[in-house]
Amino acid sequence: MKKSILVRTNIFVCLVIVLGFCITSIISYHSNRGLFEQDIERVSALTSEGVYHQIDSLFTKPIHISMTMANDQLLKTFLQNEENQLDDDQFLTAMQSYLLAYQEKYGYDSVFLVSTATNRYYHYNGLDRILTTDNPENVWYYTFLQSPEELSVVIDNDEVAHANNAITVFINCKITDENGRIMGVVGVGFDTNSIQNLLRSYEEQFDVHIYLLDQDGTIEISTEQTGFEGVNLFEASVYGTLADSLTADRSQSHAFWYANENQSGYIITQYVPILDWFLVIDNDTAALNQQLQYQFFLGMLIIIAVIIFVLLVITNIIRKYNKQIVELTVAREQEHR
Repeated sequence: MKKSILVRTNIFVCLVIVLGFCITSIISYHSNRGLFEQDIERVSALTSEGVYHQIDSLFTKPIHISMTMANDQLLKTFLQNEENQLDDDQFLTAMQSYLLAYQEKYGYDSVFLVSTATNRYYHYNGLDRILTTDNPENVWYYTFLQSPEELSVVIDNDEVAHANNAITVFINCKITDENGRIMGVVGVGFDTNSIQNLLRSYEEQFDVHIYLLDQDGTIEISTEQTGFEGVNLFEASVYGTLADSLTADRSQSHAFWYANENQSGYIITQYVPILDWFLVIDNDTAALNQQLQYQFFLGMLIIIAVIIFVLLVITNIIRKYNKQIVELTVAREQEHR
């Protein structure tokens, strides 16, 4: 009877101690998780703000330069006199010198001009080619002429001779005369590597994924893709259900947690007016969540194992002690007899 009571008492004490440690561990886990989520939100917000300002600064200058050239009266005069000087070497030299001056001053990979009167594509290296409607490589030009926009940002391969079809960010701006007629398209271009390297540095430093998307979800620039490939982020399973949330708000940044069977994380999305794109910062927390859960359950198992081991040792010691007491008592009774 006494042995049964002792066993039940030890089991009860064991359960109480284990339950106490479990409750303490759960509270500690949720507390640490809360701090972890706060840290994720803070890091993501700082990353979004930093990337936004870097992108804004990176594009402001070439956009300003393209708009300056588009409103340059000298360039408009060139275009007005172009058809009368198509075979004039001095005219071609003057046009090339104009574009070359901008290239040498700012170091852009491309500085170009397209005349709507002749569809000639002038480059700082000289007259490069004549654009035609039947060439799919020229869709950007004819699409831009039909659009109401005065400026566009396009990512495309650079067809200019010796450019090796480098994927380039082009800043295109319309040139119009005093009557609003489009005289040409002028712009600058720079290799996408500079932007991708910028995004990569933030991704490696803060362990996030960064995308610049258009409203339809096409990735204009990321560390792995450009708009030239036409990859749509919303076609990925994890982002498909988030399409409306990612591009819904243009007035301010929008942040939210998400989770599905394969992935979880924290996203901040912000509209970039200068590009008409959306900046998306995705902090994938799936691996960290698994690590936290693994550490939690491993810690619980270790604590339970240690407690059970200690209780078993104590129980064994008590049992031996009680046995000695019983044996001593029996021996004394036999002596008295």
